[in-house]
Amino acid sequence: MLIAVHTAPHHSWTNPAERIMSILNLGLQNVAIMRNTMSDESEALFDKADTLDEIRDKANKNSNLEMDRSERLVLKDQYFKCYNAASEYDINGLFQSISKVDPLLTHNDTTQAQLTRHNELVSFMKTHCHERAYSFQIKKCQDVSCNICTPIRLPQTVFDSLHFLPDPVPALDNPDHYTSFQAVYGKQTSEEFRPSLQLNQANAEPVPKSVFASGKIRDYIMCCDCGKRRCVYSDKALSQDEIQDFNAPLFPDDHYLAELLFVRVKISCDTPMEILYYSSRKSGNSNICYHCDTDSDFVDPPDSIRTKYKIIYPLCQRCQDKGKEFNARMEVKVNGSNSK
Repeated sequence: MLIAVHTAPHHSWTNPAERIMSILNLGLQNVAIMRNTMSDESEALFDKADTLDEIRDKANKNSNLEMDRSERLVLKDQYFKCYNAASEYDINGLFQSISKVDPLLTHNDTTQAQLTRHNELVSFMKTHCHERAYSFQIKKCQDVSCNICTPIRLPQTVFDSLHFLPDPVPALDNPDHYTSFQAVYGKQTSEEFRPSLQLNQANAEPVPKSVFASGKIRDYIMCCDCGKRRCVYSDKALSQDEIQDFNAPLFPDDHYLAELLFVRVKISCDTPMEILYYSSRKSGNSNICYHCDTDSDFVDPPDSIRTKYKIIYPLCQRCQDKGKEFNARMEVKVNGSNSK
């Protein structure tokens, strides 16, 4: 059995993958910083909600706060459809199923950093799952010693023909289109051609480079999706009043702090840790994996890397199992030249 869960709309194999996401962005832009005044009751509910998680929680518990503009969007003459989020009953059922894999996993373990600490779950994902930015797929194994998977019920030939969904691969004869699904299904592919990843790497930051220095890191913020911390920069140290205002991080673009505090915007959940994080002297700066931000289960770099580079950034076991490699810099010089 193969289960595929898409975490974003799937694109057409003959159209740019960013088209759907661009339409979503148009429909959802400014939602966080611009809205009409609600009733006194609704305004009171949101009065003490400072983070996106708190806002989502209050919206989920109060149906009169729901407001969705996505259904007004149209793609190829078809309106978008919105579906109800998973109910508490569905979520409990999911965790009950996951408990067969790792009985120690709880409802509060949702970030990547937390999940990496569950060895049984990590082992299962390594052998049974296929992770991508917009999808998560699971396939039964046929290992007789596996205490999780039940015997397959499909004919063996049908089961053997089931493969993980491939990643988009540009067509050789026309890079503006993708290779057909049939041509890449069953073959090994990677996310290297995902448009959003390439765009994040290509675009320059809209802030002067002088701001991005290790000595100008004033604080860290955590991504609510991947759990990675990102650096907050400022040319000058913040006053006590500015620090207090910063602790309520949801502020509009015209807020005075928007002219003082900066973060790198051309990064995504796939982007590794910022190099400057490791050279920052700010308190609370801990040793974390370069790729995922976890603070444990590190792999010792081999001698071939230790003897060649002065600086080697941490790599955890899970990231190495996923094919990630050590990131290092500053080659050791031998007799006045870089070692090879």
